[in-house]
Amino acid sequence: APAQWFFPVPVHFGAGLVADLAMMLASRGAARPLLVTDQGLGSSDRVQRMVRTLQEGGMEQVSVFDKVQPNPTDSNIGDGAEYFKRSGCDSVVAVGGGSGLDAGKSIAMVAGTGLTLDQLDW
Repeated sequence: APAQWFFPVPVHFGAGLVADLAMMLASRGAARPLLVTDQGLGSSDRVQRMVRTLQEGGMEQVSVFDKVQPNPTDSNIGDGAEYFKRSGCDSVVAVGGGSGLDAGKSIAMVAGTGLTLDQLDW
């Protein structure tokens, strides 16, 4: 069954929730999400379906950063944050297992603050 968890940001998980993703993003004023995932998932049908669903849901632009390495490094995060800025994204959707989720959170933090991981007390 679908569920919601807030710690400290909302985490939504469950079957079929991708259909609601565009609405969730739009309710937060987002229209140009960056999907952050690893190389294996980036080329999968699952991520491609997510992109189509977001486009059909009215997102202006959907970008994919699928260069996340296992146990992402600071340079991997920096590359993702630069891609976020260069692509004109306004939100991050992290997809995958631990590396994709960790990278997505870190990319959002670096892109949102303009600081490097070294400059952040995390």
